[in-house]
Amino acid sequence: MSNPYFFIDSENISSNEIIIDGDNHNHLTKVLRARIKEKVDISDNKEYRYTAEIFEINKKRTLLKITEKRKITEEKIKISLFQCMLKRSSMELVIQKAAELGIYDIFPVKSKRVVTEDKSGVLKTKRWEKIAEEASKQCKRDFILKINGRISFDDIEPLSFDIMYLPYEELDKASLKEKNVINDLKDLRDKANLSQNLKIGFIIGPEGGFEESEVHKLTLKGAKALSLGSNILKAETASIFLSSIIKYTSSVFI
Repeated sequence: MSNPYFFIDSENISSNEIIIDGDNHNHLTKVLRARIKEKVDISDNKEYRYTAEIFEINKKRTLLKITEKRKITEEKIKISLFQCMLKRSSMELVIQKAAELGIYDIFPVKSKRVVTEDKSGVLKTKRWEKIAEEASKQCKRDFILKINGRISFDDIEPLSFDIMYLPYEELDKASLKEKNVINDLKDLRDKANLSQNLKIGFIIGPEGGFEESEVHKLTLKGAKALSLGSNILKAETASIFLSSIIKYTSSVFI
C-alpha cells in the first residue's frame, strides 16, 4: 500500500519537520485515519518531494519528521492544452485526465460555439483548480496541473510554442494523427538541443466544434491542423485521446 500524498505550502516545511493543517489535516486524520509513525509523501510544488513520518496529531494539525528529501524539476517537454470550455462534467473530466496524463497546464478558451454559461467565472476557476490539485495528488505528480486564466480564441498564439496542433473533423479522414505527431516530434528532436525545453500546445474545440473561420485564422497564425481519424469524437474524448498520443510520442522520440 502506497503512502498518502499531499501538496503542502513550503511555509509549512522546515529543515526537518512538516506541518499539515486545514483540509489536508482533516483528510489525513479523519478520512485516511492516519496514525503516529505512519509515513506520508509530500510535494512543495516548487523544489522538493519528501517522505515524512507522523510523530504528533492534534485537533488542528499533524506534525511529521522528514525522513527523505529529493529535488524535483519540471519536465523539459511542457504540453499545454487549450480547451474550449465545456459543460461542467465534461470540463471537469478533461481536467482530471489531463493531470493524470502529465499535461503541464490548461488554458480555458472562449470560442464562438462555446455554449456553457460563464457568469460565475471566479468560482468555476477555483473549482477547476481544486479538481486539478486533487487529480494531481491522486496520481502523485511532482507538480500540480496548472489552470490558467480564461482567454479568447483570438488570444491564442501558436508561434509561442515549438508546435501547436489543431484537430479538425473536416480534414481528410485518411490523415493519420499518430504519424503526424511522431514525425513532428522526430523533427523537433533532430533540430533541438536536447537540453533545451520544448513547448507543445494543442487546442480542442467545444461541443459544437470549431467554425471554419476559426480554423482558418489559427492555421494562418501557425497552428498545424490534423485529423483524429474517421470517427467524430466528443470534445472530452478528443482531449484525452490527443493528450495521450502527444505525451507518449514525446516521451519516446524526444
